[in-house]
Amino acid sequence: MNEQLDCIYYSQVYPRNQKVLTLLSLIFDRIYFPGVWVPQTEVDERAVNDEIERIIKNHHEKRKGKISNDTRQFLGLMKFAKYAKILKDICIFTGKPGHAGVLEDGAKELIMVIEEMVYGPPPPNYTPCPSLGFAKGLPGESSAENSVNGPSWIAYPANSIIFSQKHNIPLVNDHPEFPMPFVPANAKSNAQALSTYLALEAIKIVIPHLGALPPEEIVRVRESLKDDLIPFRMKMLTLSKQLNEAISSHSSIQEIQKEAEFIVDTTIRPEIENVKRAINDASKPWYTRLINLAANGIELLGNFATINPLMAFAKVFARIGQELTEIRNEQKNKNSLLIGSGLSYLIKLSNNP
Repeated sequence: MNEQLDCIYYSQVYPRNQKVLTLLSLIFDRIYFPGVWVPQTEVDERAVNDEIERIIKNHHEKRKGKISNDTRQFLGLMKFAKYAKILKDICIFTGKPGHAGVLEDGAKELIMVIEEMVYGPPPPNYTPCPSLGFAKGLPGESSAENSVNGPSWIAYPANSIIFSQKHNIPLVNDHPEFPMPFVPANAKSNAQALSTYLALEAIKIVIPHLGALPPEEIVRVRESLKDDLIPFRMKMLTLSKQLNEAISSHSSIQEIQKEAEFIVDTTIRPEIENVKRAINDASKPWYTRLINLAANGIELLGNFATINPLMAFAKVFARIGQELTEIRNEQKNKNSLLIGSGLSYLIKLSNNP
């Protein structure tokens, strides 16, 4: 199994919110945004926020608050620019500075298909001319690098589909109402794709415990749990056989997601609870046991008053040493239980402070 797991974000040029970013960052190694450019250096956050407020105010004053889809895209991308540096190894923007988005070959034809899916067939003798991209400079240094750009709101999904086909990276769509012309690849008998759907559903179990993590915390959690991620993915790969049997070669993404959710609810969720219960019931917390032992040690010393004091202390320390060995062995058993389940990644995420 390939230890790297990547995805392409389908619905827009930046993560829709912190919760979506958290969800995808804890499943995938890299999240691709095809044809989009964001500076990889620090930006002047205050100046960028002032510029965003200026643009919004201008729209309220001169356009009665109406903001175009593409304006919403670049405003959101401007806000996200402050995170780009810390998330540079997670969020991969493949665009180039000095462009208005970089389109893959064949994207323009697919844009017209999506245009018709959104607005319906054009009237007679009318040819739609949808916007293809946008670009916006950021406050500070006047250079192509200090800017954001990307495909337009309707061009970006088309571009993502072509990029997905070219690089064999699965698409992730968090906006099911937004049309997708077709499923780029047949998920049937594709273990990697099916395990991805299962991982997406499984991670939702622990997201309520985590909430939306700030970017710095996302990086920290990913680093602290990196050794648990591969067993988790192997678990999903094993369960992909069950999902494969539940779908057909003509199943839609929605149908696949529904079956994946069912498997997670009936297989993974109960197993997580069983593993947690077994771990919690294995023993008292180690510190409670040692505190109790220390109290017992005082009583033991009192009982040993008639014998050599050095021997009395030796007996107490021997008892403590024995207890520490038992605790250490039980901890090993707990770790084995976690690792063997393949779900340690989810369990640790749910307990993450």
